[in-house]
Amino acid sequence: MNVKAKVAARNSLLRKLANSNWGADPKTLRTTVLVLSYSTAEYSSAVWARSCHAKNVDAELNNACRIVTGQLRTTPLPLLYRRAGIVPPDIRRQTHESTEKHKQETDLRHPLFDHSYPRVRLKSMKSFRTVKSVQPDQAASLRLELWNTWDNTTNEAIQPLKEQLPSGRELQRKDWVTLNTARAKDCAHMPRIFFRKSTLRGTAEKMVKA
Repeated sequence: MNVKAKVAARNSLLRKLANSNWGADPKTLRTTVLVLSYSTAEYSSAVWARSCHAKNVDAELNNACRIVTGQLRTTPLPLLYRRAGIVPPDIRRQTHESTEKHKQETDLRHPLFDHSYPRVRLKSMKSFRTVKSVQPDQAASLRLELWNTWDNTTNEAIQPLKEQLPSGRELQRKDWVTLNTARAKDCAHMPRIFFRKSTLRGTAEKMVKA
C-alpha cells in the first residue's frame, strides 16, 4: 500500500469523528490529524521529499485539513491551511529535510555521518546533499518564515499565520463548521495564490545562509 492510500484510509477514520452533529471538537480533530495522517505522510520524508511524486500525497493531506475545518474543496488552499493551523505539506517536508541534514552533519550515529558523496553527473538531480541544514530548535521559525513567503495574503478578514487553530476552536463541531462557512463567504472574492517550488526553496536557502 502506497503512502497516499495509507493516508486516505486514516482520513476515512477521521471522518467518523467529524460528524456534523456530535463530532469531536476542533482541537481534538487537529491533533488526531497530525498524529494519524501527517505522521504517516511524513515518515522518512527527508528521503523522498524532492520526488516529483511527493505532491500526490498532498491531496489527501488537504482532505485531512478539510476534515478539521469542515471546508469544501472550493476553499483556496491558503485559507484552508490558515483555518486548520497547519503549515502546507511541501514546507513541512522541506523543514524535515533541513533538520535531517543537520543530524547527518552533527550526529555520529547517523548512517550518513561524514559520508563522501559521489560527483554529481546530472545537473537536474535533486540530491539530499544540496539541502541546507537547520538546527531542530529553529524548525518552527523556519516553517513560519517559509509559510509567510508562500502565502502573502493581505486581508483583515483572514486570521494570521499560526500553527494553531483560529478563534472559535472551543466551539462544538456544528458551530465550528458554521463559523468557518461564514468566514469563507467573507473571503469569497480573495484571488487564488500561485507559487513555484523553486522560488520557495531558493528563499529557504537564503534564510539559512542569513
